[in-house]
Amino acid sequence: MKEGQKEFLPNRESGEQKPTVKLFLFRHAQKESREHNAAAEVPLSDLGREESHKLGLRTRANPEVAVGYGSSRVRTQETAGQVILANLSEINEDTTLAEMEKVVNQYLNKGKEKGPQKKKVGIDPRLDFKFKGEMSGQAKKAIEQGRYLKWIVEQSDSVASKSSDPEALGFSKLAGNVAKIMQKYGKVARNWERLRQEKPEKYQDVSNQLERYLASHGGVLESFLVKVIKLAGSEQDLLEFEEQYPNGFSELEGFRVEIERDSEQNIFQISYQIGGEQKELKIIGEILEKIIAEAQDND
Repeated sequence: MKEGQKEFLPNRESGEQKPTVKLFLFRHAQKESREHNAAAEVPLSDLGREESHKLGLRTRANPEVAVGYGSSRVRTQETAGQVILANLSEINEDTTLAEMEKVVNQYLNKGKEKGPQKKKVGIDPRLDFKFKGEMSGQAKKAIEQGRYLKWIVEQSDSVASKSSDPEALGFSKLAGNVAKIMQKYGKVARNWERLRQEKPEKYQDVSNQLERYLASHGGVLESFLVKVIKLAGSEQDLLEFEEQYPNGFSELEGFRVEIERDSEQNIFQISYQIGGEQKELKIIGEILEKIIAEAQDND
């Protein structure tokens, strides 16, 4: 995380609040070298675990209601796990992903008959990237030149369409995948509101906020955010974002989304940082549908 960069932590203000789903989307922490690991199996470095753990201590996530997701790559799952579980006394910066799952099951099944294994860190392949061959080479070169975001936005769709890899993901498909995740949690927000209304006593000790922590990779989350800014922001907003993040998000940087129900539709309030100050954009489901449609046009 860049020096001076403010973080998006859960809003835990006192008082009655509307049922809300909050999503925290961020790039994974620092990873180890690939020398002895396949790409998908590269874990976090010691520093990466430490920084993820520190962020988790500050978020104060409630492991009873908070869930984390990563891509198929271990480093994202470890990052999400450290963030949502850091406040359990059994978890520290040296805890591995497998050890986290054991602690979680002991914690959640305490005083109960042993039930099925519960996973607090799941996998969502839509948080992944698929760069191989020439596409991977171009991406690495763009990063070295400090213009990775520009390459993603302006060139990756064309490169992906010409790739021999049918799973190659460019700007539009990366953004579309994240938009589909937003759609999913839009439905969750509707169900969460109904659940709180129907069984308020069951959740009286739990915040009205349902929290999800999603760890991804450089270029994935930024693709979605650029699409949103183009559709719902201004040219100045886009210019500021490109200047702030020429190589995309650094480790543990990202954005927050609050989903609230307004009459019969969801309102998605997206917050991100520019120059240490918070920027906000509000969108509705139609924006997500446009982003998904543009991704399908690139099939």
